[in-house]
Amino acid sequence: MIDTSLFMASFRDDKSLADICIPGSHDAGIFNEGASANAKTQDGTLQEQCMAGSRFFDLRVIGDRFYHGKTPFGKKAMIGSYGANVTDSLEGVSNFLSARGSEFVILRFDKCHDKQDLEDGVREIFEGKLLCQTGNIATMDIGLLRGKAICIFSKTKTRAFPQEEGIHQYLKGIEPCDTGLAINGKFSDNPDSTTVLTGQLGKLDAFNDQNGAVTSRVLHSLYWQQTLSKTGAIRNKSIEEMTKGPEVRNRAGRVKKPAGVNLRVDELVDELNERKSVRYKMPNIIQYDFVCKEISDKIISLNNPYKPFTNEFVMPR
Repeated sequence: MIDTSLFMASFRDDKSLADICIPGSHDAGIFNEGASANAKTQDGTLQEQCMAGSRFFDLRVIGDRFYHGKTPFGKKAMIGSYGANVTDSLEGVSNFLSARGSEFVILRFDKCHDKQDLEDGVREIFEGKLLCQTGNIATMDIGLLRGKAICIFSKTKTRAFPQEEGIHQYLKGIEPCDTGLAINGKFSDNPDSTTVLTGQLGKLDAFNDQNGAVTSRVLHSLYWQQTLSKTGAIRNKSIEEMTKGPEVRNRAGRVKKPAGVNLRVDELVDELNERKSVRYKMPNIIQYDFVCKEISDKIISLNNPYKPFTNEFVMPR
């Protein structure tokens, strides 16, 4: 297994962000003990997730807490939950970057409240580490990104994006973003891991049907995650048990319930390797729940030929 805390050291400086594949954390801030079972999606702090190989963080913020779901309060509180403390968590990411100058992280702040306070806090916590270059981040060279926190924020009607201050726009879809970063992809919204597998591969195939002018300027995120049914969420079923659950067969030996996605990563990687070619682009981000070194290692392997710690990265052929 490679050192997941330093794997970017092997990427050539002149490769662009759109050329590589990295592990990502879905709902990265919901790892605290107080999170409900139907909302908890991680079991390590943001810094620990960095050490385990994650370089993309999906974050929703209200006040100084992360949250999961449409809302952590009110009528839909049954399918939402507060997460960990934002300041403490982001300071952990900053400490990680200070100790590992070869790495960078992408922090996506989406569906956030108190936006101005959040941006001010990001500027303070990541002082000296924010990516402050202007333009389309997907096309930027890896060498320019090392040691940086790339902070992208969803658009509002009145929001400005002063990239020179480290505040970048996040766009969802296949339209390139010249003031930040566009990321294509959509979660499957399904509890069945086989449906997730086929659906996410189909979305990646559709992305690869776009021309190179799109795929070289937009990232694609593969959502390797299951979603509880509404009934499961209301009954406070566990995302962790669903994600890590073993295959269940009936008495006749037929599959009654497939294993959770975290036990089927090898299948995903095999499917992607079969598709790999000069003309077929791998996903740039594979987001998953309960980030760990073993799964991140398999995702990172999609960058093969991979030679750890030699500053060599060769695009697959």
